[in-house]
Amino acid sequence: MARPAALPRGERPPEDSRASIIIWPEGAIPVLNFFMLENPDFMDAIGRGMGDRVLITGVTRREALVDRVAFYNSAAVIDGVSGVARLSQTYDKNRLVPFGEFIPLWSVVSRLNIAPLQRIGAGFEPGALPTRLVVPEAPPAVVLICYEAIFPGMVPRGPDRPGWIVSVTNDAWFGGGSGPYQHYAMARYRSIEEGLPMARAAAGGVSAIIDSYGREVSATMRRGGFAEAQIPPALVETTLARWGNTLLAILLVFIAALRFFLAAQKTKGSGHER
Repeated sequence: MARPAALPRGERPPEDSRASIIIWPEGAIPVLNFFMLENPDFMDAIGRGMGDRVLITGVTRREALVDRVAFYNSAAVIDGVSGVARLSQTYDKNRLVPFGEFIPLWSVVSRLNIAPLQRIGAGFEPGALPTRLVVPEAPPAVVLICYEAIFPGMVPRGPDRPGWIVSVTNDAWFGGGSGPYQHYAMARYRSIEEGLPMARAAAGGVSAIIDSYGREVSATMRRGGFAEAQIPPALVETTLARWGNTLLAILLVFIAALRFFLAAQKTKGSGHER
């Protein structure tokens, strides 16, 4: 299986690195309104630096629609072929941060001159739900951007189940407190739930390779540098991955029914005592 390196700051791995997949975080290019995929000079430089490796990176993407230009917080899979960067696939973030990436009820509040924290047009637009992406020389992957990794059920299941999870995030805005560690801990639960390994690249946070039980294989713990390891194997589909929230709903109904049954029995017993 492939050996990914999760790079928190867009750094190149050392010359003795065996990584065939490089992962840059969300906000990897710290330039406002810079559209990496539209810049041929930058893409050429990426290709020369990558060689025959694969790059998975957070990008800001825009798309011209009929009546406007739409902006997306995205991730891209870029395949390096003989020093030429070739865009393979993109994923547009589905679950956006309210007031951080978009303003709820924008048509109502736009007259108040309130803008998202990331001032890009009127904010980002949501993409479709995550789907598995083809990664050359590695199992298909699903990319979760930033806080998408704290939500259960974002990983495709059934025949579309991927072989691993890529998590790209920018945790620098948390500062030096416990936020980056809490975000990292919550992301690891997705590996436990889904039985899938994870490669996480975090700017200002914890970059790591996680196995399918949620255990660290390699992690930076915010010390800088990067985490590198072979992608751990995926487990068979877990019970949660197979049944999703259906099992939880059945369990809640059972607990509620048991609670009412016991209450009724108690009331019935009290009536006989009288």
